[in-house]
Amino acid sequence: MAGVTVNPPPFEGHIDEDLNIFIRRFRGCLNGIGIDPVGNQRERAIGLFRSCLQGPAGDWYDRNIDGKNWKLNNIYDNHGQGGMGNLQG
Repeated sequence: MAGVTVNPPPFEGHIDEDLNIFIRRFRGCLNGIGIDPVGNQRERAIGLFRSCLQGPAGDWYDRNIDGKNWKLNNIYDNHGQGGMGNLQG
């Protein structure tokens, strides 16, 4: 059986980079190495995501996202406590 190497895509956040393409490639990378970002491997997926961010994008993530205690964490997780529809209503 042959091994396959899946490299996570880099993203710096420059004007000529397409964020949607990066997200699709990142999701493909997660699928390729078998990481479930919604399940119990969420922290691993977040760590891999941060490792993709370089330069200005990495600096922005470190300043604005990393280590923050987000109060709306479960809104996107669909745990049955209500969701975006309830907030927008």
